[in-house]
Amino acid sequence: MIEIYYNHKLLQLDTHPPEFKDWDKWNIVNNYTGVSELSVFLELLKEEPYLQNLLFWNNDLEMMLNDLTSNVMLVEAAGGIVENKNGDFLFIKRLGKWDLPKGKIEKGESIQETALREIEEECGIGNLELGSKICNTYHFYLEKDSLLLKKSYWFRVNYNGNDLNLIPQENENITEAKWLNKSDIAQIKNNTYPSILNILAAINL
Repeated sequence: MIEIYYNHKLLQLDTHPPEFKDWDKWNIVNNYTGVSELSVFLELLKEEPYLQNLLFWNNDLEMMLNDLTSNVMLVEAAGGIVENKNGDFLFIKRLGKWDLPKGKIEKGESIQETALREIEEECGIGNLELGSKICNTYHFYLEKDSLLLKKSYWFRVNYNGNDLNLIPQENENITEAKWLNKSDIAQIKNNTYPSILNILAAINL
């Protein structure tokens, strides 16, 4: 299963249709048969407010994703969730929403190098140690009226330093960078993105 968000709308690619009891969740359920269907549904997803949840199903999940990336430009990014020695986690506030530091992969960079660089740049912090891969997330966004697909690679990251001061990168629309303990994280879940909620769930936060 692959979940792709456009703001709070969801396009889910799956290998089977939903169970009967779950059909009410979906505005459209489509037995995917070919790339010609995609442009129509993507335009609907972008333009129609009533469409919140779409599901395409086919036993070849990779084929559906490849068809999708042949229709929209794929942008790859990497980032992470940073934990310090006290067990607190690093979050940023970007454009009024709580988020995790990430950014686009630059030419010649590995995804691991990108994740560490972006955290350093967006939060003004060094002394980072890359941990295990968490997951990938996907979301659509508009750039000059074109729909783009961003694939983000997420890692656990350890901060081994003692200085807990953070410097948000204001030219990237980051207004706050903050360490939060596990009990604090609950309060940000109402003001973040669905993909961030998925990352937190993947590491039991």
